[in-house]
Amino acid sequence: MGICNSIVRIAFVCGLLACQEDVSARYVQSDPVGLEGGINSYAYAQSRPTQLVDPLGLRPLTENEKTFLRSHFGSCLDSVLEKFDVNVRTFGDTRRAVSLDNGFISFPSSYFQDQDPSKELNLASPRVASVMGHESLHQLQRLNGINVTGQAALLQLTASLGISDPYSYPSSSDPQTMLGTFRTGNIEQQGQMFEDYLFIRLSRGDPARYQAIAEYVKNNCACSK
Repeated sequence: MGICNSIVRIAFVCGLLACQEDVSARYVQSDPVGLEGGINSYAYAQSRPTQLVDPLGLRPLTENEKTFLRSHFGSCLDSVLEKFDVNVRTFGDTRRAVSLDNGFISFPSSYFQDQDPSKELNLASPRVASVMGHESLHQLQRLNGINVTGQAALLQLTASLGISDPYSYPSSSDPQTMLGTFRTGNIEQQGQMFEDYLFIRLSRGDPARYQAIAEYVKNNCACSK
């Protein structure tokens, strides 16, 4: 490719280098993820470099992915949706999704259409869609001031030592009892309960016992008391 007399971005998704010209803040070649990064494939960070960054060369949410999240979170995530960065997970347990600070969410490659991380998540699959909801709930928890990354690390440590299962929670047929469990649960219990709600609903089951949780999250933009 040659030497770029500008900023170099490493795009881990496709393994290519893309050069950004300093003055115009535009790429000197088309973004390797193509139109998934926006209608202008030469633009950097949606042409808003003073507000958004793309340090890992990941892709933003597609319009369908945003619509899916708004259908379950309402406007609760609107302040961060444009900052979401989606990637295929290449570290740790690559069979699971992971949510990090600043809107970074990584998924197993099998969750993407054609196993291509530049394409949309396969939201037609209840499994994929519900996991998307789980990881996005962690972003809402962060908006609520919760140190999700730190708490998750401690919970995973206790799990690895066989002390407890951070995802397990007591179930009930009473929606209000389930809401109480959700509001007092740890971050992973909350994520799992929201994931289970979405999976049952999208699988055309009866999510009645989780309905109060879904309404609480969407109407209050909160998870805890």
